[in-house]
Amino acid sequence: MSSVIRQETAVFFIFILHGVMLTLLYDVLRVLRRSYRHHLLVLSLEDFLFWLLAGFLTFWLSSQETNGVLRSYAAVGIFLGFLLYHLTVSQLVVRLLTSLFRLPAAAAALLWRMLSIPVKKICKNHKKRIEFTRKRGYNKQHTRTNAKMQKHYSRRGRAVLPGEQHTSMGGVKKQKSKGRRAKERAVIKKTGK
Repeated sequence: MSSVIRQETAVFFIFILHGVMLTLLYDVLRVLRRSYRHHLLVLSLEDFLFWLLAGFLTFWLSSQETNGVLRSYAAVGIFLGFLLYHLTVSQLVVRLLTSLFRLPAAAAALLWRMLSIPVKKICKNHKKRIEFTRKRGYNKQHTRTNAKMQKHYSRRGRAVLPGEQHTSMGGVKKQKSKGRRAKERAVIKKTGK
């Protein structure tokens, strides 16, 4: 076998390896997309950057190995490398990388659950106290405001203010202020003692 054929064969295998590496790089991109949600704009930008990088690397490799001469076997080698990788180990690599990328998120979730257990227990133990205190404060506040705002209405619809009383005809008349002894006499009259 001549040295030219050996050199061309080696270049062909280098391009096969290049196809495998490009597909592996895209699988890493796929794993990132599976592990973390991406916006459509970010997906488009990732694809654009991947193809830009792939084009640059392919151009650089072809200029290094074939001195810038376009060879059809280079394109066939890249496609063959893609096919070999995709049909053999791509699924396994994607599953393995997905589990590796999701491992930190799962560890963080486990740590969060472990740290939140004592807080949940404390809240559960003190739930009745917390609820009682909250309701008590609510009731105190609303009782005070309701007592201030409460008005009595006469039959004719006029509000009866403190210090006034209803008349038998439905009107309102002001009460006379009574002293302590007058109040005692009124109580004695009512009870008969």
